[in-house]
Amino acid sequence: MFSVGEKYCFLITPKIKSTKVSYAVGNGKVLKTFVAGKPTKNADGTTTYLFGFSCVEKGETGIYMTSNGKISKIFSAYVGDSLQQIITKAKETNYSGFGITSEELQLLLTKGGEEGRITFNRIMENAKPVPGEATQWSQNTLPSSKNNYSYKKDIVTSQVTKIDG
Repeated sequence: MFSVGEKYCFLITPKIKSTKVSYAVGNGKVLKTFVAGKPTKNADGTTTYLFGFSCVEKGETGIYMTSNGKISKIFSAYVGDSLQQIITKAKETNYSGFGITSEELQLLLTKGGEEGRITFNRIMENAKPVPGEATQWSQNTLPSSKNNYSYKKDIVTSQVTKIDG
């Protein structure tokens, strides 16, 4: 999960030397694109492209690559509140009736440290059961967060990296 106001970059290296790539986002209201650096020629003759995006508004969108006239989805980006905003909202609502998405919950537990665990426990203590749902929330049942987006056989995509500042 990404947060409003943050910037990220990622590398794409096509395995075929003559391949030229560009990229775009599905929803320009959620992410704004920018070129984070000039293409770099590698020793093996391939070219590495450095692309970036800024998280502008809450929402979800895809990041797409155009390669030799073909458009492929590289990964999806969910942009939400920052960790501190989630914790503050939970406290402001006194933890009851607080709505939280699975992405926000995962952020709270994976990056929230002790304050995140305390907030999670207080949200769960005040949660009202949903009829027909018998599953108990547990930190052990949440999926692990992976930021390595290597989906295509013909490209090498590096991990998405946050840009400080």
